[in-house]
Amino acid sequence: MIKKFFLLFAMALVMLACGDDEPSPGPNPNPNPNPDPGTETTLKPEDVTMPRKEIRAVWLCTVRDIDWPRNKTNPEVQKQEFIEYLDLFKQHNINTVIMQVRPCADAFYNSTLEPWSQFLTGTQGQDPGWDVMNFMIEETHKRGMEFHAWMNPYRICEDYTKFNPAANAISKQHPEWVMQYGKLWILNPGLPEVRQHLCNVVADLLDKYNVDGIHFDDYFYPYPDGTTLPDMEDYKKYGVPAGFTTIANWRRDNVNKAIEMVHNTILAHKPGAVFSISPFCVWRNASADPRGSQTYTSITNYDSLYADILKWCEENWIDLVVPQLYYTTQNQNANFLKLVQWWPDNVGTCPLAIGLELDLYSPNHSQAVYQTTTEIEQEFFYARRQQKVQGFFLFCAKVFKENKINLLGKIAQMFPEPSVIPFFGRTTVSAPSALTQLKADGKKLTWENKGNGMRYVVYRIEAKEAHTLDIVNTTSYEVIGTGYYAVSVLNADNTESTIAIVNVK
Repeated sequence: MIKKFFLLFAMALVMLACGDDEPSPGPNPNPNPNPDPGTETTLKPEDVTMPRKEIRAVWLCTVRDIDWPRNKTNPEVQKQEFIEYLDLFKQHNINTVIMQVRPCADAFYNSTLEPWSQFLTGTQGQDPGWDVMNFMIEETHKRGMEFHAWMNPYRICEDYTKFNPAANAISKQHPEWVMQYGKLWILNPGLPEVRQHLCNVVADLLDKYNVDGIHFDDYFYPYPDGTTLPDMEDYKKYGVPAGFTTIANWRRDNVNKAIEMVHNTILAHKPGAVFSISPFCVWRNASADPRGSQTYTSITNYDSLYADILKWCEENWIDLVVPQLYYTTQNQNANFLKLVQWWPDNVGTCPLAIGLELDLYSPNHSQAVYQTTTEIEQEFFYARRQQKVQGFFLFCAKVFKENKINLLGKIAQMFPEPSVIPFFGRTTVSAPSALTQLKADGKKLTWENKGNGMRYVVYRIEAKEAHTLDIVNTTSYEVIGTGYYAVSVLNADNTESTIAIVNVK
């Protein structure tokens, strides 16, 4: 009986299926059977993993003729030397130039406040006869890189016995501002007039030139040589009446005031400029402060240079901190592995990049660790394991021309694709909206113009991962192969829109 029931039930189903002449219409998997091949895409932006953004900067030094210019007499040779650096940077996916334009209370530009730099012509105060700064900025921007003006806040000269200051040098105009320490001359950080002069110099530069940032390095109070700083009378005049009970706290406050004032100067004159500082790698040793790092250096920022980096981060006076992690993964007193973990844990919300010293690497170095590129590869690897690390500053430019032990090959491996610079600092323009008219005509991508100052990041998407091809200021781009591509919009603040995707067939 049961078998007969199932047989009848099956026959009824067959009859129902064959009863209609036309099949019941189901959902059409392709509602547009002939889509425009230049716009068809089934991949959504939220399905794509975007690449990590990094600032990739190179310090280009002028002090002591480290990098540029090697030639002191011929402007055309100087220009060519500079362009050669830029082309090497661009070729190796560097996106930021940290250009030393005020190495010693002087200027690589025409200033009414300080003389032309001796490192430009060989003689302080000598006009080179051309607009050095404007040329450097234009050529850097032409290659899609940012230009950050690197200024030393206090240094006047490294050896006063060999120093021939110009008539308008600050040391001649205001000899009372000069502090001598060994053979070093610096502007006295304890004087209010010095702090104001520093801010005037920064403001003058920001008002005259289209720089993308202001950068200070690790030189604040001098690196100690075992002798006493000659500022006791200044402490009695300024520190004691202000309530400071130790000269060390007063010195730190002097530098704190300078950093805060420069921060405020940038906000007043060009709020879009990024203020970055690259301090010595040790804030304090743990033996002196529970917040300090497990390091054992005789010099620290806080106790020796009177630079309280963590306070600057906490107060949001700086937009990017770049500790110079120049010690190796093998160093016992200041180990790279410990420091590359300590800094992300202690800078709070302040953006962080890592400074690496490449100029030590040489086949003839006395230490084996610097004779191959293994160490530098490890440093990149461990730094990138820290999510807070947003890029690298490389010291210094000359390694790109010297290319000892094939350092350029290693840099090419570390930076295989271009990178968008992360957002640093303040919002000065509206966030860009995504493209709505991205199309492909064969291998040519085109899109709408989103306005002045906008750039466009072109990606190739493979296995749902975006790979940066280029950052352009045009509204078209020729690709090579077929597959999925994407384009985003990037504004002057380095704020990026959502990607638009197109399928190239």
